[in-house]
Amino acid sequence: MSGPGPGDEELHSAVPVPDLTRIDRALRDGTEACKAAVKIVRPADLGRDLSRRSPAESRALLDAIDDRRGAAMLRAAHPAVAATLLAGIDPKRAIHLLGFMPTDDEVAILGHLDDDQRKKIEQGYAPHEKADIDRLLAHPESAVGRLMTTKIWSCPLSATAAEAMEILRANADEIEVAVNCYVTDEGRLVGVIPLRGLSIAEPTLPVAQLMTPEPIAVREDATRGDAAEIVNTHDFLSLPIIDKAGKLIGAVRVDDLLGAALAQVGTGILNQGGVAGTIAGRAPYFLTPILRTVRSRITWLILLFVAETATGTVLRYFDDELAKVVALSFFVPLLIGTGGNAGSQTVSTIIRALALGEVRVGDVLRVVRREVTAGLLLGLLLGTIAFFRALLWGVDYDLAICVAVTILAVCTWANAVGAAIPLAAQRFGIDPTVISAPLITTLVDASGLFIYFTVARLMIASLSANPIVQDVPAWQSAEVVAQSDRSGVVKVRASADPKGHVQAITIDAAGSAVAVSPAWLTSLPPLELATLSLRGDGPDNARQLYVSFATGGKDDEHVRFMIRHGVVTEADITKVSSEGKEHVEVRAPPAR
Repeated sequence: MSGPGPGDEELHSAVPVPDLTRIDRALRDGTEACKAAVKIVRPADLGRDLSRRSPAESRALLDAIDDRRGAAMLRAAHPAVAATLLAGIDPKRAIHLLGFMPTDDEVAILGHLDDDQRKKIEQGYAPHEKADIDRLLAHPESAVGRLMTTKIWSCPLSATAAEAMEILRANADEIEVAVNCYVTDEGRLVGVIPLRGLSIAEPTLPVAQLMTPEPIAVREDATRGDAAEIVNTHDFLSLPIIDKAGKLIGAVRVDDLLGAALAQVGTGILNQGGVAGTIAGRAPYFLTPILRTVRSRITWLILLFVAETATGTVLRYFDDELAKVVALSFFVPLLIGTGGNAGSQTVSTIIRALALGEVRVGDVLRVVRREVTAGLLLGLLLGTIAFFRALLWGVDYDLAICVAVTILAVCTWANAVGAAIPLAAQRFGIDPTVISAPLITTLVDASGLFIYFTVARLMIASLSANPIVQDVPAWQSAEVVAQSDRSGVVKVRASADPKGHVQAITIDAAGSAVAVSPAWLTSLPPLELATLSLRGDGPDNARQLYVSFATGGKDDEHVRFMIRHGVVTEADITKVSSEGKEHVEVRAPPAR
C-alpha cells in the first residue's frame, strides 16, 4: 500500500488500532505462547479487544497474564465482560485482581455480577471494605456516588502543612485521589488545598491559612451529569462528595466522570437512532443477546410504524390531486427527505446546546425564533435549487414554483418543530435523545406532505380551478333491429323517463306493431334503457327473439321478454345473488 502523497494529510485515529495478530497466533499456539505475547501487548489494548473474542479465548488470556497487568486489562474491558471472566475463576484470584483496581472500576465490575457470585468474592473482603462496596453499589447507576472512591486524602483543620503531607506519605498505597487534600472539621468538609500548594508551603503553616474555604461539593445522590458540569465549569481535577449531613465521604476524579460521560454519549446515540440505549448499551455488541437486541428496537419501530400511517392518510386524502397531476409524486421523496434532514440537524444542535448548558427550557421562544429564521434562509437557498432542478425534469413552471415554495415552508416548519421537541421533552422530564430524532422524522413526513399538496392545490391551475361539470342526459329512446327469413324485419323500440327507466316498449314484426302494456311494465323492476339488447334463438333466428334489459336492483338482475312470431309471450325476471345463486321468475302478459 502506498503512503500519502506530498500534499496529502495523513489521517490518525483518536484511539490507535493495535495490531493484535500476535495474540491471535499465540492463542492458536498454546499457553506458553500466550504468556509471552501478553507481556508485549499493552493491557489496555487486550482489554478493549475482549468483547469480540470468545469466552474461551478471553479466559486463556486472563490465565496467561499476571495479576497486575490482568487488572489493567480488565479495567479497559467492558464491565460486563470483566464480570463474566471473574465469575469463572477462583474467588481468591478475583479478589487479588480487583485489589489492583480503583474503587469505581471495582464497583462497576461487581455491579454486573449476580448476587451469589458477588457474595463469593466479598467473603474475602475486610468488613470495612465490604461496607464501602455495598454502600457504593446501593446507589443507582446514574448517581455520582456510584463513581466515587472513599480512599481520599484528607486532614483535620488543626493540622499543619507538614502533617498533611505526612498523612499522604503514610497512606500512599491506599489513597486513590491525591490531587487535592480535603480539610475536615469533625468530619465536615470545610476546605480544600491542592497538592502543589501543600508541597511548596512552609511546613509549619496551618492548613487553615492555606485552604480554600467552603469548597464546592455534591451529595452522593447527585447525578453524574451535574457533577460533570461542575467539574467542566470550574476545571476541577476531583470533586468532593458529601452525605446528607454534609460530612465528607469520598471524591470522584475527572477521568471517571469523563468515562461516564462517554458512556452516556453512546446511550444518546442509540436513543437518537430509535434504539433503547439503556437496554442495548448494557453489554458489548457481540455479547448482547439477540432477544435483547430485538427488545431494544421493537418499541420504537412499532410506534414509528403506527405513526407513519399518517403519511398514508395524507396521500389518500390528496389522491385526486395525484391523479390529476401525476408529476406531483416525483417530488415526494425529495420533500420528505429535505424536511427530515433539516429537522434532524436542528434536533442535534438543540440537544447539544442543552447538554452544554448553552440553552435552557425558558429560552424556548428565543430558540424557536432563531431556528425559524435559519429555516427561512435555508428554505430560500434550497427552494431556488429545487426550482431549477424541477425545470430540468421538464415539469411546468407552476409545479416548479410549487416545489420551491413547499421547500421553503417545510424547512421553516421542520426547524421550528425540531427546536421545540427537545425543549418540550426537557420540560416534562424526558430524555430529549429518546424521542426527538424518531419523532421529528415522523412528524415532518406527514406534515410536509400535507403542506406540499395544500400548496399544490392553491398554486397549480389544473388543481385550483373549479372543475366544469356537465350533466349528460340519460338515454330517452333506443331501437334495435333483427332480420330473419321467416319473420322478416323485427324492430324493438323503447322510450324512457329522464332517469333512463323504460316507460314504453313497442315491437314491430311481420308488418304489425304490438305495444307492451304500461301496466305490465310498471309491475316489473325498473328497466335500464341503455342496456337494451335483442337476441334470436334457433336457425336463422326463426323460432323466437329475446329483448333484454338490466335493472337497477342490488343483485345482478335482468328482465327478458320472449317474442314468438311477433307476439310477446312471457317475461323472465332473473336474479343472481352475491353468493352466486340464480332465481328465475316467469310472468305472463296481462290478459287483453
